[in-house]
Amino acid sequence: MKKTIIITMMCLMAAIGAKAQENITYEAWEGTMKKGNTPVQVFIEKRNDGIVAGWIRYPKAKNPDYIFLAGHTQDDGEEGEYMSLFEYQKDGHQNGCLYLSKAERGYTACWINIDNDIDVVFDSEIDYPDELKNQLVPATRDEIGKKYAFEYDHITGDTRGGTAEFKLKGTEKLAYDISVYAPNLAEGNGVGALFGNIMTGVEEGANYEFHVEFFPRFCVISDIVGPEEGYYGAWTTFANIYIKVNGK
Repeated sequence: MKKTIIITMMCLMAAIGAKAQENITYEAWEGTMKKGNTPVQVFIEKRNDGIVAGWIRYPKAKNPDYIFLAGHTQDDGEEGEYMSLFEYQKDGHQNGCLYLSKAERGYTACWINIDNDIDVVFDSEIDYPDELKNQLVPATRDEIGKKYAFEYDHITGDTRGGTAEFKLKGTEKLAYDISVYAPNLAEGNGVGALFGNIMTGVEEGANYEFHVEFFPRFCVISDIVGPEEGYYGAWTTFANIYIKVNGK
């Protein structure tokens, strides 16, 4: 019975995901970090269900590369909707987080890490290069089955993060091995049901079910049913955005 419910849920999630792919918007803005008047560019790809990816670039930096962003929209009720985007290095380390709120033109923003809290204004619209787009298309089978990670320095100085590894097992299954330290430990391994670019995993001992959606450069792990209280530790789950290590 549980297997039937999971497969039905997977089909529904895949249908929703496919429909959402038709509702992706692109926008790109240039602005200034108020600390040091540093020019900065942001490239935003947003799906209608709130998942966001894109890039940030510092054009006058010594190495003005495009740095990958991934996150989601949130609504705090008072200030309204805003975007929360993590800035990722190639090894999955998060340099910082960019919070963007809609302004009359463009966005007002704040870039935050353990040492800095810098205001940013994005008010000049720019072109979004075609070669940077399509980060929210579903991952192909060849792009699934890799190692993913995230790591960041919490505001207290604690290092928090996790890793997730996946391996194809036939056409409809995916073996997983996930561990998270936040700083409590959550870890599990097993085989989940795979439908397209979406997997559902079950940790039966913890009464815990989770959902993984794969994109070319990252995956999003979210809870379906939370773990039993105290099984992993307070407030600890697999849920987060994990970037593909080294983009491979």
